[in-house]
Amino acid sequence: MDENETFYLVFVDLPTEFSPEPYSKLTRRYSDVDAAMAFIESKRQVHVLLIVADRLAKEIHTRLKLCRHIRSFLVFTRSLSPLTVKFDQHDPIPEIFRSESKLEQAVQAECISLEKQALPFSVFDQMQRSSQDLKSKFNTFLWYQILFHTLKQLPTDEQAKEEMLRFCSDYYQSNPREERIIQQYRKSNNERTAIRWYTRNTFFFKLANHALRTEDMLLVYRFRYWLKLLCSAIECEHKKQKDDQTWTLYSGFRLHKDELERLKQSVGNLISINSFLSTSRNINVAHIFAGTGIIEDHLARVRLHIEVNPTRLQSVFCADIRRMSQFSQEEEVLFSLGSTFRIISMDYDDTNQHWVFYLNATDDRSDLIREHCQLASYDFRSTSPMIYFGKILSKNLDKTNHALEYFHELLRKIDQTHPDLPNIYEAIGDIHHRRGQDSKAVKYYKIEEKLRRKRDLIEKRADNIILQDLQEELEEEDKKTDEPTLTKANLLRTMAFHAKYVQAGTYLTQALQIYEQLKVASPAMSECIEDLAWNCQHNEKLQQSLELQYRRLAVSEEYLPADNQTLSDILTDILHEVKTPDDHRRFIKFCKKKLSVLDEEGTLDKDHPRLIHIEDCLETAENQLKDFKEKQTKLLIEVSHAAKQKYPSQLIQSYRKISIFYSKHGLYKESIHYALNELEIYENILGYSETIFDILDRIKQCYTLMLDYTQAFIYMQIAYKLAQSVQHIDPQMVQKRQIKTDNFVRRVAKYQIELPWIPVTPDNDCIF
Repeated sequence: MDENETFYLVFVDLPTEFSPEPYSKLTRRYSDVDAAMAFIESKRQVHVLLIVADRLAKEIHTRLKLCRHIRSFLVFTRSLSPLTVKFDQHDPIPEIFRSESKLEQAVQAECISLEKQALPFSVFDQMQRSSQDLKSKFNTFLWYQILFHTLKQLPTDEQAKEEMLRFCSDYYQSNPREERIIQQYRKSNNERTAIRWYTRNTFFFKLANHALRTEDMLLVYRFRYWLKLLCSAIECEHKKQKDDQTWTLYSGFRLHKDELERLKQSVGNLISINSFLSTSRNINVAHIFAGTGIIEDHLARVRLHIEVNPTRLQSVFCADIRRMSQFSQEEEVLFSLGSTFRIISMDYDDTNQHWVFYLNATDDRSDLIREHCQLASYDFRSTSPMIYFGKILSKNLDKTNHALEYFHELLRKIDQTHPDLPNIYEAIGDIHHRRGQDSKAVKYYKIEEKLRRKRDLIEKRADNIILQDLQEELEEEDKKTDEPTLTKANLLRTMAFHAKYVQAGTYLTQALQIYEQLKVASPAMSECIEDLAWNCQHNEKLQQSLELQYRRLAVSEEYLPADNQTLSDILTDILHEVKTPDDHRRFIKFCKKKLSVLDEEGTLDKDHPRLIHIEDCLETAENQLKDFKEKQTKLLIEVSHAAKQKYPSQLIQSYRKISIFYSKHGLYKESIHYALNELEIYENILGYSETIFDILDRIKQCYTLMLDYTQAFIYMQIAYKLAQSVQHIDPQMVQKRQIKTDNFVRRVAKYQIELPWIPVTPDNDCIF
């Protein structure tokens, strides 16, 4: 499982069989230099600790100039004479060892250093991210906080423990030492021993922290049992602190220069650590972990100086673990998941060649975090934490691959009678739908529906009965409090699902008002706006739907990271609803402003998919507007030319084309104007034609889309009267028009609008 490794030990022609535990799985031994170098070249995304025999030092040294991922270059010799190999100051400088025991100690220390100090910020590839600048990426940070909050709500029973231990046994199946440790853990684990197990150099430390650092959420899920225990243990120790005093703590590590630049740019801002952060009261320990001397070109040595007063923090938890640690001499203080810090300043230590950052542990923004975690906890009433965890990965953090792996892992693990089984298939279907893989999505939706029917989970009660029950629940909530609550909003959304037409829109509007009063942008609020927009579309309120889509995007931007795919999907939805030239101009202006803001914020790379998508949408809208203007000009010229020629049939054709054109682009008044011109020619020159019904229907449809149902109905009546007057020509026409009129009346009745029969007058009488 190489994807879980961050470094390897490579021994070349070493007489010793030393293999530091628990790193035997990471050890590679070679007698041939070419084979060793081939392996090293294949592992450019991870660190390599290279230990070679003295006789090969020169040969290997000449081949290391391009291998910047060599973490350490150690040479073992039994000779007491100095090595004759000369090294440039920019080359990897080897450490020389003449004692096997000292070599073993050095390798062991370097392994521990790599596992421990790299955790907070190191990035080994572009998929790894260990610190978030909360000013520009607060929403990403926020969803990690909610994710960790959800993780802590997952069941941590014996089944969760056994899943974790089985995974570890499979991973270390050829390592008897680790298997013994697994058996020890099975017998002796609890919250009181969680910190001690963390400090032991075992599989927990290695795999769990690797999962957190690389954001491998499937691995995080597998270790949920131990992670929850450790978080609880740290919080428990934190609360034991009674002395109101400030600690000065230190942490040292080697950091990728790209991450170093991010830290430099974050001075004055908040940062979060998405793993456990190990610090020490002793600055010398930080010096050791940061190291000294020549370092690889892509890395820098960094020290953190952290000020923290545990008694004054409510959301950041840390524990002095000296008395529980296997390495008490390190004077370790351990911070829990998601701890937040403000970077006060930075400096450069010329003596040790360390970049030094001064931080304060802080509760800043904790209120907002707490509000969103409370929203998540409320959602747990209808969605289990197990499903919610995967949905955060997919929808809010855009980790669809991780989410898909996670849900398939659940399918392999859970019992076929598990209550969440239909929800898992639904979630997998949602992911495929989000990816545009609709055939796969349908496959999983069908399985979900089959399971629900088999389990009799599909609601069989009539909608009016369900609505009555929900209304009673809502009234009970109103009796409890006059204040807006999430319970009321969610009840109203559920009522909308079972209501029809106008009533559904009313419920959704009331729910949205509650979300606005609560003043917390959330997925539930965004989904409510989406449902209301769909309701408006279904009820032909197209302009209202467009306004709601803009609103949905604004709300989603408040809680989603700037690079989330959902934001691009919503922009696409807006573009699909843009019809009129004014709509296009507004959309173009909106896209240009959005690009300018994102460029100014600098939160996304220049070639980020979201920026490219906005540019593509902008180009599409500009081309559509340009195409509209060109076609409009062409059609107006045709109308003008036909009017001059005075050929009625040609003029009618020109009027029809431009009327249909305007209707298609949402310019309904203009469309009606030219349709009436068509009617005038038939009335004054050409006489009756069945085409007249098409014109009247077009006018009726324009008025309908303008929400002027009375005018639309008038033209329905005119068409009906015309059919009566020509029934001797087409006996079926009256029946056809009656059916259309009845359908229109029923359709408008759902809007609770009365349509009085308009008396026929000379102004609206049948034109023939």
